[in-house]
Amino acid sequence: MFGYVKIDAPELRVRDAEFYRAAYCGLCRTMRRKLGFTSAAALSYDMVFLIAVRMALTGEKYALRRHMCPKLRSKPMIEACPSLEYAAGVSALLTLCKIEDDIRDERGARRICRRAVRPAARRHLKRAGTAGALEDSVRRRLAEISAAEEGGGSGEIPFGELLGDVFAYGLDGVDARIARQIGTGVGRVIYIVDAVDDIDEDRRANRYNPIASAFGGLPLPAAKSAVGDAVRLTLTSAAAASELIGDLDGVSEAKAVVRNVLYAGLPAEADKIISKWNKRGV
Repeated sequence: MFGYVKIDAPELRVRDAEFYRAAYCGLCRTMRRKLGFTSAAALSYDMVFLIAVRMALTGEKYALRRHMCPKLRSKPMIEACPSLEYAAGVSALLTLCKIEDDIRDERGARRICRRAVRPAARRHLKRAGTAGALEDSVRRRLAEISAAEEGGGSGEIPFGELLGDVFAYGLDGVDARIARQIGTGVGRVIYIVDAVDDIDEDRRANRYNPIASAFGGLPLPAAKSAVGDAVRLTLTSAAAASELIGDLDGVSEAKAVVRNVLYAGLPAEADKIISKWNKRGV
């Protein structure tokens, strides 16, 4: 369900873009070192957004150092730090949950492939040390999503709450509330955009799709407009929460990345997916 949380690169300052790339490469190195080399297959820029939010809120300092990456190139990377360690654990947890969900939903070769990689995903999660309260929360939210969809409804709200839990976990007070608001808004948008992106595939596989179910009876322009309005309204709430992040020393790059994603990158990606839906039909 991930892959939609992106930056608008031309709108970032050079040093902010360097932070973004160094966080990505640093997360890759942290995952390979802490979880196992194969865990980096689940690496995504979505987790960099999580890192940026938590660094911006806590004022966590970071250090850059050049390391050799698996592509045999020397790159600047953020050294292992609490936010990277946490994002690595979250990645392991969400990857295992996605694999287990696919095993339940898929058939044939795709199910066999998911079963083949599940033992490695379980090892990665065990090494991450993320099991416990956060895993319980994530699995509870996933059960709520399944129940909602099986009842012909939408899992938008529980998926938003799932990411809200992930973003706020371990934080306190105002920081936790801001992180939760950002995570919840982004989660709801991801759910909507992913459902739009999957309409064709779900139709071919005769699978339930919450967006097609909710808007399939409307003329396509009206459906597109309604979904676009929902995305913009939800992102407005998340962006407003990001304005409450203080200007802490040493983390201006993290805050710039957060605002870029919420105001430019994610809205642009959502518009692109909705535009494709407009061409394909409901």
